[in-house]
Amino acid sequence: MDLVLLSEGRTPQEAHSLAYRGIGRSRDSHLYWGDSYLAALAKSTDLFDGQLPFYAIRPGYIFMIGLAHRAGWRLLTSARLISVAGYIGMGILLFVWMLSYVGPAAALAWAAVVMLCGVTLDLARTVSPDAVSTLFVLGGVYATIERRAVFAGLLLLLGSLFLRTDNVLFVLAVLLWLAFSHRLRPHQAAVLALLACAVVGMIDWFSGNYGWCVLFDSSFVHPFSTGEPAGAKVTAGEYLSVFARNAHDLAGTYLPLVSLLGLAAIAANASRRVSVVLALVGSATLVRFLLYPTAQLRGYAPFTILCMLAVFAALLQKDSLAESIAE
Repeated sequence: MDLVLLSEGRTPQEAHSLAYRGIGRSRDSHLYWGDSYLAALAKSTDLFDGQLPFYAIRPGYIFMIGLAHRAGWRLLTSARLISVAGYIGMGILLFVWMLSYVGPAAALAWAAVVMLCGVTLDLARTVSPDAVSTLFVLGGVYATIERRAVFAGLLLLLGSLFLRTDNVLFVLAVLLWLAFSHRLRPHQAAVLALLACAVVGMIDWFSGNYGWCVLFDSSFVHPFSTGEPAGAKVTAGEYLSVFARNAHDLAGTYLPLVSLLGLAAIAANASRRVSVVLALVGSATLVRFLLYPTAQLRGYAPFTILCMLAVFAALLQKDSLAESIAE
């Protein structure tokens, strides 16, 4: 919200004041009078502005909120609308995707089940770019691999970089597959990979991004520190501790079961195109976890949704999924 106000020409002081005013003291008073970290952010414009580079790396998301705000909605409502719009878009995309395999009734039923799952509902409820980012990633791989519309698919995937720069891992995975499957010539894939990396570098530069070490430290090691962000360093011991702790936390969620079902679906000869999509997104998701081992399940939404898609596709293959699980 603060970044939207700054983009509209407000001073840092005005933006800080209006952003907090837009939240509403009575409803979210913990953002003002909570722990020392939250209270310090509410009181100090300088400290608050020091956190902005962590969010300025989502220029597309900030732009979308700004559009909704200029259309007349309050800032907080605008941010929520973006999440809801991404959620609705995912439902439509999944319905259209399944029409390639089943009739409208079955496609609608499957899409409804997925959209009522906790991970997708959380995307709609959370004020973050994750819902619309997931929509762009799923739309990109659907167009590129399922529909063979390479240009449209890559355009969506490259556009997703303005929502989350770590989506570059999905872009690189798809480009690698396009090169090996001869959909693109190697030099074409290499140029597009360089373009994707250049876009990420440009966003990082203009947003004043602090870099991986600061992000890791601020997210996992010292998440509520009021110190200078740019001075953070990450040791091997700190990384391994965070990795082990969050991997343990994820092991107690539904993600391992969903992953196993996805693998079983691939083994059961689910649609080849769905299997390719799941393998690419799964590989990129694994690399992202190695780089940023978060335990927030919404970060794995594209992979989770595609696992459910693969399971449904496998169930169409004469109960081959059940046979594969039994084996």
